[in-house]
Amino acid sequence: MITNIKQNNNTTILALDTASRLTGYAIYKDGAIIESGVWRLNTLRKLSDLESRITATLTKYHITEIVAENIYKSQDTRLQSAFDVLSQCQGVLRCISEKTDTPLTLIDPRRAKRAIWGYTTSNPRHKTMPRAEQKERMVRAIQRLGYTLEADRNGNPSNDQADAIGIMLTHLLAKKLPVCHPTPTNGANKAV
Repeated sequence: MITNIKQNNNTTILALDTASRLTGYAIYKDGAIIESGVWRLNTLRKLSDLESRITATLTKYHITEIVAENIYKSQDTRLQSAFDVLSQCQGVLRCISEKTDTPLTLIDPRRAKRAIWGYTTSNPRHKTMPRAEQKERMVRAIQRLGYTLEADRNGNPSNDQADAIGIMLTHLLAKKLPVCHPTPTNGANKAV
């Protein structure tokens, strides 16, 4: 179980939910997620923009580890274009990891859903649940922990930012690292 004990090590983790237009990010340091949000990527130079933002973040926060959502090939052929773009984004992450000697961990999105809101492939309801509903469940779960999410272009809480926080929390849980969440009412931290 994750406790409220702050660690005095130099662990600073960047979590990413990479995509072609919007990339959710979260930064963990000293037992808390100190920053999270969404990068809106330049549509004409999305891969180089993604590389620039990650590299700048590595330098600014002295990131010691990167964790990102892994991709998996869907049986749905309509999603081939999305798979191709996400593969390219993951290539950028791998290149940065190699160049900077920063370890990269990839998290299966189903594992993050399981850790954050209880998704399981053995539940027939979950297996047939529309993608939009899965994203909404992640958003609600992250908001219940006290995180304020940026609004997307439609004014809805950002599922990209929620996914990045969910990926981070899944990774922290696996590494047994402590984390304090903001509370929705007064901004104080709540240990989990």
